[in-house]
Amino acid sequence: GEYFYSEKEYDSAEKEYLEIIDNAEDIEMVDTSIERLTDIFGRAKRLEEGIKKFDDASKMQKDNKIIMGKIKMGMVNLYFSQKKIDLALKIWGEISTSIPKEYFTANNYYTVGSNLERIGREKEALTLYLDAISRYPDDIVIPYCYAIASYIQLNAGKNPAEIYNFIKNALTKFKGMESLPEVSLVLAQHYFDKGDTDEAIKYYKLSIGKAKGKIGAESMYRLATSYFKKNKY
Repeated sequence: GEYFYSEKEYDSAEKEYLEIIDNAEDIEMVDTSIERLTDIFGRAKRLEEGIKKFDDASKMQKDNKIIMGKIKMGMVNLYFSQKKIDLALKIWGEISTSIPKEYFTANNYYTVGSNLERIGREKEALTLYLDAISRYPDDIVIPYCYAIASYIQLNAGKNPAEIYNFIKNALTKFKGMESLPEVSLVLAQHYFDKGDTDEAIKYYKLSIGKAKGKIGAESMYRLATSYFKKNKY
């Protein structure tokens, strides 16, 4: 499956991955297969067909609730891709409460959280990011959870100094985390409020270099404000 996927022979890869999720008991193999299948169905815009195949596969694994839940996570991703938010959240609610948390990953929470954030449901997204941070503190996805959780709190009017305290330990733990645009913006605002305009400018520039859309625009505006404060018109 991995060979065919790397060679972009997606039909052959799909066949192998479906065989794995129908029969495998290895959680990591099933996780990888679902991730690849989600990508394959998404690329080909075969979302409905993909959902049906995941649904059929979940029934094949009905005696193994953990694997069944993993497969249904694939359905959650495809429903989000279709913008069928209520269906995605319904299945997420079922599997996230019925299956032991240790069999999920931070990425599962991040996926659902980022989709909720995209449709303006930031409070629900924040709860999921914070859950991921508390449950999977060492996961590779956690810096991104911190980043978006920080930005949501900044947008909600929380004091940047409090947000800085929230991410301070993570900044030491995860090297390079300060280069994530959301984190750079929070750090810049923290230093701006402290009166350290030079440090603020450094982080606003860093955020602008990485950010797109709203975060980039906000960073540019705040950078201009910093220069204005220094009389650098």
